[in-house]
Amino acid sequence: MNSGSWDRGEVYAGGRHLATYSGGTTYFPHVDWLGTERVRTNAAGNIAETCISLPFGDGQSCTGSDSSPMHFTGKQRDTETNLDYFDARFYSSTEGRFARPDESFADQDTGDPQSWNMYTYVVNNPLLYTDPSGMSHLDANGYWVGDSNGECEQQNGGTVCWNAKANNGNGEWQARHDQGWTMVRYLLACLGRAISFCSANCVFHLFLRIFSVVCLALPRNFCKDGG
Repeated sequence: MNSGSWDRGEVYAGGRHLATYSGGTTYFPHVDWLGTERVRTNAAGNIAETCISLPFGDGQSCTGSDSSPMHFTGKQRDTETNLDYFDARFYSSTEGRFARPDESFADQDTGDPQSWNMYTYVVNNPLLYTDPSGMSHLDANGYWVGDSNGECEQQNGGTVCWNAKANNGNGEWQARHDQGWTMVRYLLACLGRAISFCSANCVFHLFLRIFSVVCLALPRNFCKDGG
């Protein structure tokens, strides 16, 4: 606020930066796949600013009016220190490293030596991952990056499993579908009807056959880890 009037305001919705109000004008950001703001347009749709930078956010150069300090992956860049604010800590795009070490075991993987450098940014792969919190890197879909193939966990209100062979060997989190449970309920209902027509031995073998069919239809490790 300047002299009793708004100097600049940022508009967010659902955690996304939608617009900047600056100097009496509203500007809309246009981002790349990592969330870095590359172009800003005004309400008339005219280009007001364009920015380019290198993979780690270094070498940033903008043309036009710099209406907002939100730049590399949508984070605020301090004009005095040239550091980017990543919530938990500051990041130096010039160094390609964080200004202070990561929390112990916050984002470390025994199978990835790069993750044990406590200052490193997204295990030195800034074209594939981001780090919104400054503590753990995410893939392009916004999922926490896993390490073990078949590992499942709760993310964004759903269950996802890590597929190490997907994405050309880079791996990715994939949603685990619920169709398998629908099939389980249907087949169990059929099994209940069959009980009245089969002996105990017959029911046992029928159950094993149904279970094997269900496991083949479900994602890897679904039956092994209990769903």
